[in-house]
Amino acid sequence: MRFRESIMSDEISGKHIGMRNVHRRIQLHFGEAYGLKIDSEWQKGTTVTILLPVEEVDQAKEVTEDENRNCR
Repeated sequence: MRFRESIMSDEISGKHIGMRNVHRRIQLHFGEAYGLKIDSEWQKGTTVTILLPVEEVDQAKEVTEDENRNCR
């Protein structure tokens, strides 16, 4: 079984277990649309992209949290 297919597969094997765990944990936390994307081309290389949702930060809240850290 190819690397990408073994990561996405439900089949349990000892190969690529760490990558599969990372992929599954991301999907459990953020949903099926997220996880690892693997693109590979023979004798050229492999690219692994981690797909995560963008979280918008409330700047006012961020400033308040920074001020709280500095007061301690």
